[in-house]
Parts: sequence; C-alpha cells; structure tokens
Amino acid sequence: MSDEEVSSGSDDDEVNPALVVLTVEEILRKGLLLVNYSRKRIRKAKKKRNLERFRGHYGSDPIVIAQIWEDLQRTLIPEAHLPPDDAKLDWFLMAMHHLKWYPTDLEREPYSILIACKVVIGFGSSSRRFRR
Repeated sequence: MSDEEVSSGSDDDEVNPALVVLTVEEILRKGLLLVNYSRKRIRKAKKKRNLERFRGHYGSDPIVIAQIWEDLQRTLIPEAHLPPDDAKLDWFLMAMHHLKWYPTDLEREPYSILIACKVVIGFGSSSRRFRR
C-alpha cells in the first residue's frame, strides 16, 4: 500500500491549531463592547437585555454569530474560507453590524427616487431663476 492509500481519518478529525473558537458569552461581551457599551453596563444588565442589545446591533443571536465565525474558519470552500491571519473578531463583528444596518437596493429605491425628484425639481427651479 502507498502512503496515499492509507488515511488516518477525515479532515474533520484533524485539529486546526489556528482555529479561533469563541464561546457565546465571549461573542456577546465583545460585540457589546465594540458598540460602546461599558463593561459595567454589560455586567449590570440581565442576560435577556444584553441579548436584545446584541440582536439590535448585529441582527442575530450571539450563538448564530459564533457558529458563522467558526464555519468561516472550517469551510473547505476557498472563496468563503477565513485564513488564520485574517481571523479578526472585531472586523467580523463590524461586517455583521454593517449587514444589519446597510440598506439593500430595494430598501433604498423609494428614497433614491425621492432624492432624484427633489434634485430635478430643485435644478428646474434654480435654472428658471437664472433665465429671468
């Protein structure tokens, strides 16, 4: 038998020393600190209130965020894999916050049309002033 034919186990069985696994509590605390909640304020609040705050900023529960964080490090899909050098929790949480708050094209569309109308109307009225 060649070395290629002998397998010691699947990729899932291997330990990745660079894998950064965080607990739900660590994600919750780090996420709230990142959006400027003080340690004292986090400590004094009940768990339910801190979870509401976290969901309000990141759109999901800390357990979901922790699972996504771990999945990005474990995936075998090259385009989705998060290399150990790029595994920065702050950046990841900022990206999740951005996805929660940044409007999609469909959400922006009525606003964009309204702005375009105001610009056109404003331009039309200002150009009339110059013609007089």
